[in-house]
Amino acid sequence: MSESFTVVAALVGRPWDSNPEAVDEDCPTPYRERLKVEFEASAEDSLREVLDEAAARFAESNPGDYSPA
Repeated sequence: MSESFTVVAALVGRPWDSNPEAVDEDCPTPYRERLKVEFEASAEDSLREVLDEAAARFAESNPGDYSPA
């Protein structure tokens, strides 16, 4: 059986900005105030799979395209 763990992903980018390079480089929003999602991941999941899951969870809780962010 694969080990699983909890992932908490906090939004750093600006998904409403059409530029996929749009990130809050100086991170003006404190971590505790950023939009976050939490989910379970497997130790066998790739980073891409974890990021895709985070984007999907952001879209579920706050509709929009979160893949660039």
